[in-house]
Order: sequence, then C-alpha cells, then structure tokens
Amino acid sequence: MTNELISNPSSKTDDICNYIIWLSNEFAKSIGLSYSELWIIIMLLVCGIIVFYIVLTGLALYLKRTTIIKWLFWISTFILFAAAFIIGGALMRFVDTL
Repeated sequence: MTNELISNPSSKTDDICNYIIWLSNEFAKSIGLSYSELWIIIMLLVCGIIVFYIVLTGLALYLKRTTIIKWLFWISTFILFAAAFIIGGALMRFVDTL
C-alpha cells in the first residue's frame, strides 16, 4: 500500500520528504543495507549517544574527579564531529554519483 503523500505530493514539503526517503533508500542500498536497517542503526546510535551524555552528566554532577569527565566529554565530542564529517563526506560522494 502506498502512502498518498508519497505517490501524489501536494506541496513542496512532501517533495522534500520524498527526496529524503529516496536518498536514504539509495544510500542504504549503496552500503549494503535495507532502508529499515539503516534507520534502525541511526536510531540506536542516537539513543546510545543520548544515554552516554546522560550518564556523563550524572557523573559530572556527583563525582569530584572533573578532569576525567572533561576528557570524556571532549573525546566524545571530537568523535561525534569526526563521524559527522565522515558521514557527510560519504553522502556528498554518493550525491555526486547520482
């Protein structure tokens, strides 16, 4: 069954949504995953990052060893930015091939 907005977009927003769905599907195919597997991995990654920062915030509030917390925060922030640039670069190369 097809969603009405996907098959008959009625606004520019629906077109943008359709483009994001199409781009996600093509990107998932190019890395050897299905569309749903890609979004499950993204969801788990985001949930993991949120839980990590909640734990990090709790440790910062209740522990007195602030240097360890600061190092963990800056290392994790660096890893997140590096991952964002790597994924962004992969997406840009992917979009250029289309």
